[in-house]
Amino acid sequence: MSKVLRLKKIDLLIALMIFSLLLKPSYNSILIILFTLTIIILFIKSKVKFNFNEIKKCFFLISPFIYLTISAFFFNFNKESEFLIRCIPLILFPILFFLLKTLSKVSRENIFKYLSISIFIYNLLLIIVAFYRQISKFPDFSKINWYFFSYRGLLKYFYVHATYLGLINNVVLLFILFTFGEFSKKEKLFSIFIMLSSVLITMLSGSRIQFLITILILILFLISRLTIKRAVIFSLFISFSFIVLSNVPIVKERVIDTVFSPHSKFEYAVYGDKPGESASVSRRLSISFCGLESIKDNWLFGYGSNYVNKSKLLHCYQEKGLKNAFSQKFNTHNQYIGLILIGGLPLLLLFMFMFIKLFYISILNYDYIYIGFLIIITITCVTENIFERHFGIVFFSIINSLLYFFNKKPSTSNVKSI
Repeated sequence: MSKVLRLKKIDLLIALMIFSLLLKPSYNSILIILFTLTIIILFIKSKVKFNFNEIKKCFFLISPFIYLTISAFFFNFNKESEFLIRCIPLILFPILFFLLKTLSKVSRENIFKYLSISIFIYNLLLIIVAFYRQISKFPDFSKINWYFFSYRGLLKYFYVHATYLGLINNVVLLFILFTFGEFSKKEKLFSIFIMLSSVLITMLSGSRIQFLITILILILFLISRLTIKRAVIFSLFISFSFIVLSNVPIVKERVIDTVFSPHSKFEYAVYGDKPGESASVSRRLSISFCGLESIKDNWLFGYGSNYVNKSKLLHCYQEKGLKNAFSQKFNTHNQYIGLILIGGLPLLLLFMFMFIKLFYISILNYDYIYIGFLIIITITCVTENIFERHFGIVFFSIINSLLYFFNKKPSTSNVKSI
């Protein structure tokens, strides 16, 4: 009984580590230290022997990140030390989950359940704060201030970027969709509310890439095993999305107009805090194009993690009139380009090989949650440098290690229909 209780506490601790990314970084760091110490103590007490095949799996998972840290160290340790410290979870968590697997079986289902409940409460809090601000200004709702309910206004008092909030919400949506058939009737009803809240907050927060990923998750869910019930659920969420897009002007501008009318002037959708700079996709493409231009001079070895200052990136921003990108020293907003600028083409190839192998393993195991997670990460990398931010590094390191070491083996239950 004590062992079962202990394992449940570890499941909860893992879920809290992921959820705490939405809070102050110090909270997340405390939980990471606690988790690390817990695994080390349990491992020392257990005296288990290593399995050589598992060691190889662990090394495969950390090898691209070892190269990443070596690339940073090679250039200038003093200036790159902050980046090195930030990258520690990329190597630490695969090792910790490798040790955890030798100790016991962790229930990834319980971890995602705890995470789903936490995110649902967080999403509710976002909506409650938005309504409180609306009522304090216009209690009779004679005028709706949409800034309170969407984009940066929605997240004004919270410590999270819209794209990264969308990352967690999409993982929650992914988990519930592919385990819905295993829930009790009460759990199914609650899960529907969780999924709707995740889709709603992803849309209201204005992250275009995460909204696209939401649609792709729904399509994956639909084609994984086509049934009438799944088609109904897919139609429900598409209809729900259409209603939000039709009635919230800021979301419509961010998600639709900035994509299909990139040269228009927008009332709500601004890039950064300057109304004169729109958030059109064309501007984001210009930033990525500057990244491609910067690669040409040192595509083999890169510039290290301080590539923004060392390469021609800032000069290109200035030439193209990207004032906000220049003044705030934006990164490439494309992780694939960023990897080449950090460690050259070899680093990108290592990452690509890792992702291809992970996709192969997940498809071989019919592990749709893992497949969906890899889709979320690889697509997000097109517009975000997630391996250069604490949130992205820890988020990927924990969930990928969990799904990799505690993967589902092929069985009929893995494709259970709703």
